[in-house]
Amino acid sequence: MRFDYSHDLAALMVYELLITLDGEVNLFWSAAFTKTTALFLLNRYTSLIKYPVEIAAMWPTSQLILIRVGEGAEIIPYFVWNIFTVMRVHALTQGHWGATVVVFVLSSVPIGANIYLFTATAPGLIDEVIGCTFVTVMPETVYTA
Repeated sequence: MRFDYSHDLAALMVYELLITLDGEVNLFWSAAFTKTTALFLLNRYTSLIKYPVEIAAMWPTSQLILIRVGEGAEIIPYFVWNIFTVMRVHALTQGHWGATVVVFVLSSVPIGANIYLFTATAPGLIDEVIGCTFVTVMPETVYTA
């Protein structure tokens, strides 16, 4: 028997969002909008984009488009984490650009890898007894390259 916990995780994320919303409003929404505020809001809300798209993709209309949008939404948090990591290293090294550039390059690897997979793969659907399941159909050139 196969279980899919993505809806449970989405419910947990929404629950956490709701119980911490009052603190977020006091600390971020009522203050002046800064780069730090933008980074916090991007980190907090980009992960929530994926779940409504996944749920909407369960219906047959525009399913392929929604799957691709969901895949694209999975890449967005990597940009936010990259920016946060680079800012943190820059601050901890007291502005040493050498370490900052190295960390930027290394933390950009997952972004490049995911963008490559996004462009090199084609989404597909397999009907199972339980319902539709998303699988990635990779061209043979990916394995032989």
